[in-house]
Amino acid sequence: MKQSLVLLWSATIIAASVSLAITAPPMFRARAAANAELAKLQGSADAARQILAARAVMPRLPADGAESSALATRLSTVLSSCGLPASVLSSLTPDTTAQAAASGVAVRRRAGLTLTGITLPQIGRFLDAWRTAEPAWVAASIDVSPEPQRTAAATGGDLPLRAVIALERLVFPGEAR
Repeated sequence: MKQSLVLLWSATIIAASVSLAITAPPMFRARAAANAELAKLQGSADAARQILAARAVMPRLPADGAESSALATRLSTVLSSCGLPASVLSSLTPDTTAQAAASGVAVRRRAGLTLTGITLPQIGRFLDAWRTAEPAWVAASIDVSPEPQRTAAATGGDLPLRAVIALERLVFPGEAR
């Protein structure tokens, strides 16, 4: 082999080695960064799988039936199941607007009802029957006041009351509203 050919090959090998030596450290840093990002991605995918698995085993809430007639029918059924006449339900105001939760995962539904001429023990029976029949709807607030026109005739636990109850429930995506 000629000496000029050996020098050419030697110069080529040295140039390749120098270029590898210059580019190798950034390549190893980029490889480490890519592996770290891949680990984050796998962690996120695992978390998403866990969320999906948790949603799959989560009990489905019963359909809401947001129309006031459906809610009124269910209220009448609960009232009759605890021995109260439907006439104690003086007003029902279902909230036709749904309020999205801050997380965007659920929608809050609301309804207000007013029960009149009802005693404190009857309110307790109604709330117990409502909780049993409609576990998705929660009594968010209760305002109880005496009924002025009927207070003279009764005393004690038989005092006729007016109860204003605010009901709420959360509806999740994919669920009947």
